[in-house]
Amino acid sequence: MSGAYDWIGNLQEITWGALTAPCIETSFDGGHDQAERKYPYVDGAAHDNTGRTPYSIRATLVFNNTIASDLLPARLEKWLDALENGKIDGLSHPVLGNIFARVMTWSATVDPSKDRGGITLQVTWAESFFDPTELTVRLPGTELSPKVYGKALDQAMQLTGYEVPEGLGFESFELAVNNLGTLPTQSLDYSREAERIAGYADTVSLQVAVKDLLRDVPVEWLSECLTMGLRAQAATGASQNYRNVQQITLPNDISLDAFAKLYGNTFEDALGLNAGLVTGPIIKAGTSLAFYG
Repeated sequence: MSGAYDWIGNLQEITWGALTAPCIETSFDGGHDQAERKYPYVDGAAHDNTGRTPYSIRATLVFNNTIASDLLPARLEKWLDALENGKIDGLSHPVLGNIFARVMTWSATVDPSKDRGGITLQVTWAESFFDPTELTVRLPGTELSPKVYGKALDQAMQLTGYEVPEGLGFESFELAVNNLGTLPTQSLDYSREAERIAGYADTVSLQVAVKDLLRDVPVEWLSECLTMGLRAQAATGASQNYRNVQQITLPNDISLDAFAKLYGNTFEDALGLNAGLVTGPIIKAGTSLAFYG
């Protein structure tokens, strides 16, 4: 016989990070930011749509052992700890799907007078992009680090349900980029591998574009950052293959760092060209060193 207990015992669950809880109701609000434009002697105003505002999501969660034996206090305590830390995490919503969100407010109601006494928890989230300071991601326009972007892209894909493309050859972009670091940066193999990984990052961007979901913007943005970083490194490595290498016999003792700066090279350039000759901090006069001219 069906009834209220069957209904409440099979509630839709909300997932927050690795935690779940039965939900008796959930709602969300959205909107658009509109930039107002006014014109002389014209009544009213025009508006430019500058993008959707973050979703505000509310849910009422039930922690009652008549629904599941571990809800009170075990699962409730884990939820309260997660709400306290203030970090962004993945929210699995029955309508919006998987999004990034950050907890804004929460309140608890304890009412033992009701038939199904327990605790209800009202939680409000705001849709939010990942926190660049937590993932140590550099913003575009600063140093592009494929290692950092690869790791951040893996995390973003995991939160939003994307899988690593088949054919990459590694379980994650982070591992693929780390393997790239084992190749000589001036080699053709390095440039080819960097382009190959960048190609798979492009396929992730394409998947997001096909779905056309604004909540997946962080995945697309990170995959594009990874692509830019990889291709910048590939171009640098390729350009070094065509640089003019010159030789000079040192007239005086000098450090490798000072030698590199003297001829407009980086320390890594000088070390790569003269690795077998560097046996100490100072290179003796009379030694022949190579440099990019």
